[in-house]
Order: sequence, then structure tokens, then C-alpha cells
Amino acid sequence: MSPLEHVPFGRRVLLTAIIILVVLLFMWVFELLSAQEKAMAQSSEGIIVCADEDVRDALRQISYDSLDLALKDRINHLFSVWMRDDTQQPARFLVGARMAIRGYIQGRHIVTTWDPKPCPR
Repeated sequence: MSPLEHVPFGRRVLLTAIIILVVLLFMWVFELLSAQEKAMAQSSEGIIVCADEDVRDALRQISYDSLDLALKDRINHLFSVWMRDDTQQPARFLVGARMAIRGYIQGRHIVTTWDPKPCPR
């Protein structure tokens, strides 16, 4: 590649313009994705406006059951991987199990502390 001093002025301007357009395009795409993510987060916050005590308890129980099942499935998967491939085991199993247990505990905490306002009668 020739030194920049030997490149004609018109090509340098064109190259600069292309670089600026690519950077602007990346910034626009990033902003578009960020705005879409924010909109999705805001819309999901308003899914449940209110819940009676019976509905709240039923949703909690479903959530607890789902968390239990997800943890069991994950541990089963980790163990089946161990049985197929013992490379770096049991360290890999323990890392995956710790992550699954941490998620389980955090999920239970979120479900336990979830308290929608009662529906007006």
C-alpha cells in the first residue's frame, strides 16, 4: 500500500467519507437496538397490572414448580455431559451446578418478593 501522501486528494476525501458513514451506521444500529431493548423492558413491566390473592398464589406456585424443574433439568444435563466426556470433570460439573443453583436461589427470591397490587373490586 502506498503512503498516504501519494494517494490523490479525491480518494482521501472519499475514504474519509466512507469511514465516517460506516461509523455513523454502527452508531445508528446500536441506538436502534438499545431503543428496542428499552421498549421491550418497559412493555414487560406492565404485563400484570393487578392480581387477586388466589391468582398471585397460583402464579407463585407455578413459578416455584418451574424453578424446581429447571434446576433438576440442568443438573441432569450437567451429569449426562460428565458421563459422556470426563474432560476437566468434576470441575466443569461444579461450575455449571453453581451457576444453576445461583440462578435458582435468585429466581426463588424474585418470586417470593413479587407482590402485585390487589385488583379493585
